[in-house]
Amino acid sequence: MARGRAIKLTMEHLKIAARKPRFSDPPCHEETMKILNGMQAANFDSAPLYKYVKEYDACRERLKEERKRGKPSTLYYLSKYVNQNKNRIK
Repeated sequence: MARGRAIKLTMEHLKIAARKPRFSDPPCHEETMKILNGMQAANFDSAPLYKYVKEYDACRERLKEERKRGKPSTLYYLSKYVNQNKNRIK
């Protein structure tokens, strides 16, 4: 494609782009970026980065706990709407 030419987008292009799944940032992305950005500022010395590494470790632990716990089942959410006395014999 030559430089300076306008790019033509059709409705078909937009529909294809809308169908593609949207991916979010990976887990603990902010903490990772703090460490990577701080490395050059700290002249690649680990002591000034200790608090960022500690935040990253805490984030990974929290993520590990969330994944281990898993999502509650749908029945858990629906059970609060069930009338427990509906089918009891009097």
